[in-house]
Amino acid sequence: MGLDFAASREIAERLGAEDKIGANQAFWELHRFNRRMTALAAGTVVLVSGALWFWGSLEGAESNKSLMAGIVLLSGLGQVLQSLARPYVAALVGSRRQPMVNVIQLLNSLLTGVLAYALLKLGVGVFCLPMAGLLIWAITLMVFKQVSTKHTSWRSLTACPPDKAAFKRIFKFGGLSTVGGVAWTVESTSDIFILGLATSPAVVAAYVVWWRIPQMLFDLCTRLAYSAFPDMAHRNSKGEEEIRGLFSKVAWASLFLGTLACVGIGIWLPTFVGHWLGGMHKVANEHQIAVMMGVLVLLRVVSNFMGLFSFSQNSMSRPVISSIAQAVVKVGLGILLVQRFGLGGVLAASVLASLIPLILIGAELLKNQTLATRDFRAFLLIGVISIIIPIFFRFGVDPRGISYFIIGAILTSMVWATFVFTFMKVSGRRALAPS
Repeated sequence: MGLDFAASREIAERLGAEDKIGANQAFWELHRFNRRMTALAAGTVVLVSGALWFWGSLEGAESNKSLMAGIVLLSGLGQVLQSLARPYVAALVGSRRQPMVNVIQLLNSLLTGVLAYALLKLGVGVFCLPMAGLLIWAITLMVFKQVSTKHTSWRSLTACPPDKAAFKRIFKFGGLSTVGGVAWTVESTSDIFILGLATSPAVVAAYVVWWRIPQMLFDLCTRLAYSAFPDMAHRNSKGEEEIRGLFSKVAWASLFLGTLACVGIGIWLPTFVGHWLGGMHKVANEHQIAVMMGVLVLLRVVSNFMGLFSFSQNSMSRPVISSIAQAVVKVGLGILLVQRFGLGGVLAASVLASLIPLILIGAELLKNQTLATRDFRAFLLIGVISIIIPIFFRFGVDPRGISYFIIGAILTSMVWATFVFTFMKVSGRRALAPS
């Protein structure tokens, strides 16, 4: 996935500089690499499934190896088709057609689920999901290829000659982004392992349930930054003023969503979980747990946006270093704090570790003046207020039903949106006022 990300960034930057030849070269370098890797992967899938089938035939009719062979074959070939579609996805994303990609991928997920359910009802059994995935991805691959041909006029229909320098540039960027992604995965998933080793399964289950809604809100907030990534890369060659303008616009939007999630989670998460589970999976100090989860979502939304912006500008070192440092600090602090504070200790370790990319990447953005000092002060003030509010406001589970929770959540969103919008307008007017 790192190479796909790198190729889409390279395409967007080249198109921003009106270098269609360079964009075409980036596409075909990724296409060539993916074809080789998918051929190797397809061969591996066939060999593994064949070995499992042969092993099962030796063990007799009661063996599950033949069943496993079918699942491996169908699932593996589905992943192969998905990999073949990635160059076309990178071309569309680099051409700033991200909404089109999102719609196609959403339809892919919906149709896969519907077809899998239909196959299950027809008696296909455990093969329903991998079979549905394989069929839908075969259709999706053709759709992506046709849509890419129609909306990427800069791309030649026949492969251009290989360019080692272009491939090396994409591979370097993709490799570093992959390292950062691995560190991010370690950091974000280590909670379960730390809690599982130091506490009980009940604590792990409670954490998974309580973190589910904050995780979904984080994903929703982060989609904005990912959608803006092609535009950020496209403007990399358009001049510093355009880059600063886009950064400020997306930063305000990301900050609004992140702080709204922080306020909402800190105030309403215990109430929601109480209505949702009816008293199950209770945690000690539930208000403090909710506040820390809200703060964690805010810090991760902001740091993820700044990291993506740095990647879009071909600045890779600080985001990657900060991701590695964040993972190391999170795991180390988590192991130390979980023994004494339990779930709260793991969340505290996550919050403290999440400050590392904010400091490292934020300092770089301030230094090169991409992040204006006045904007930094405004962002900091709004962030601090969004953390303070849920600390002093808390609500219990209303026994009269969930309607009061829904009304309260809507009112919270409206009040916070009014506050942030007003603050943004006032800050903009002060910036434009003569000194």
